[in-house]
Amino acid sequence: MAGARIVFNHFPQLARAMHVSVADVIFQTAEGILDESDQTVRDNSYRTGALEESGKTQYSDDGMTAIVGYNDFKAVWTEYGTGAPEPTRPEPFLTPAAEHHRGRFAAAMGSLEPSLKVNAAGTTGTSANPNISYSARELAPSGANRRTRRRR
Repeated sequence: MAGARIVFNHFPQLARAMHVSVADVIFQTAEGILDESDQTVRDNSYRTGALEESGKTQYSDDGMTAIVGYNDFKAVWTEYGTGAPEPTRPEPFLTPAAEHHRGRFAAAMGSLEPSLKVNAAGTTGTSANPNISYSARELAPSGANRRTRRRR
């Protein structure tokens, strides 16, 4: 057993697995909010469709932040209504979608433990976000790719 090195510190792999899993939940939640708000706009709109087409999600480089929004300037008027001189009633579409996904987000975050055990074991896979991936080499303990087994 001389020269064999046993690695007990799996925190780097767990941290990477946690990052991938959390980024995956954030991605799925943001896409769900956008899809649901687009559907509400589509169902309630009798206009050109410009509002629906302006919906976007933007992600941070590390995948830990997502912004869901609409570029059409009328989005604020539709969501909150307008005041004088010709008031319009609010027809919220983004806030209800975000509130609907709040519970799903919390549940998904609460159920990450099983996926962390699988990912930290070194399985290869990708997250739902195409910008984030992980491999067995990234999740393997440091030095794992250099170890060789001796024949007896």
